[in-house]
Amino acid sequence: MLDLEFRNGTRYRYFRVPREIYQGLLESESKGQYFNQHIRNCFPTVQLHFNGKLMVMTRARTAGHRS
Repeated sequence: MLDLEFRNGTRYRYFRVPREIYQGLLESESKGQYFNQHIRNCFPTVQLHFNGKLMVMTRARTAGHRS
């Protein structure tokens, strides 16, 4: 599971992200480019909303799953 917060403050949770993909993101020079090529639309995703101390997951997004 990978939680990401974008510059505009939106937060997403990506499921079944392999350790190599996570490590690649950490090591990449361009996080945005790496994200677009290796994470976006590749894994099941939900948007996270925080209401005080409560986290709410909404809108499961359709994504092409990696095998």
